Amino acid sequence: MNDNNDMLQAITVIPPDEPVHLLKGDIMRAMKWRRAIKKYNGEHISAEDWNFLLEMGRLAPSSMGLEAWNMLDITNSELIGKLTEASWGIGDKFPGLDHLVIYTVKNDLHPDSPYFHAIRVSQGYTPEGEAERIARTTEYEGADYQDLTDERKRLDWGAKQVYIVFTQMMVGASLLGIDSTPIEGS
Repeated sequence: MNDNNDMLQAITVIPPDEPVHLLKGDIMRAMKWRRAIKKYNGEHISAEDWNFLLEMGRLAPSSMGLEAWNMLDITNSELIGKLTEASWGIGDKFPGLDHLVIYTVKNDLHPDSPYFHAIRVSQGYTPEGEAERIARTTEYEGADYQDLTDERKRLDWGAKQVYIVFTQMMVGASLLGIDSTPIEGS
């Protein structure tokens, strides 16, 4: 799409144990270019660029590595139309939108949930290590942090995690010269 795209493609060949050095001026120019789009211009995103942005979201950091969100990539134009009509603040500002991404917070975010168990298994925890992690996480929650057994606190914590992933995707869009707009809702 522009010179930034070539720069980012070069990053993918850098081994993960080597530092990445980008030109600060290019990054700052992309950040200054970024703005919340008030009206979509009808340009389409290439599949390659979209897959890059999805990967940016997938690689976003999350507290305790829990990836506390679900990401829905909606591409059906009829469904996008219905959702935008029903959503406050969107209305008819985005006709012809290629993708509408909706993030939801996982609802089973507590240390002994099946979701947490699956994460710990994927991270290679032994049953003993998992029991220790549950105890540490429960202690962490109780020590002036969050009580993830309380649904409201759990949703608030999860929403903060969603901001991380969509911000990372928006930064990626800026680096590629692609317009994006965050719209908050509940």
